[in-house]
Amino acid sequence: MLKTIQVEVNLTGKETAEAFWHLDNDEQSKFFNYLGSISQVKLPFQMQFISDSKELNEFGRAAMEIIGNYAYDRSPTVLGQPLRLFDRLLDRHDLSRIQFDKCIEELHLFKDRNEKLEKVVAAAKSWLAVADTYAKHRDDHDRSIYKVDYMQGREIFRAALAELEQP
Repeated sequence: MLKTIQVEVNLTGKETAEAFWHLDNDEQSKFFNYLGSISQVKLPFQMQFISDSKELNEFGRAAMEIIGNYAYDRSPTVLGQPLRLFDRLLDRHDLSRIQFDKCIEELHLFKDRNEKLEKVVAAAKSWLAVADTYAKHRDDHDRSIYKVDYMQGREIFRAALAELEQP
């Protein structure tokens, strides 16, 4: 005689990390595939919330950076390395107007102008403007509205990059 028992277990972050670490590379790949499929456009927002959490320490931040950088360096794009460099410069929040204009020039030299590229450039300029506003209100008590605008701008930029990867 067999009896089926259903048990609900809430794993802690530590237990989830340990379970993930014991998976082989194929199962870890499937984990990220499934995470990507269920999170869709919400993942950048969640990553921002995690990055802002007081619970995230230097080990967690370093792991996130390593995973992100490794995946990003392996991601093929239509424009390749110059576009990834451009994106990383924007991620730093310290891109000067001169550097920004230089990146735009290099992108245009690297590939002929087309609608997708122009969309990326427009999204990047818009996001940079929002980032400037966010930075100006750094000392405001409640700057959450600026943070939401910043994250939305970043998502639009990422979507434009993803669209560029499409044939």
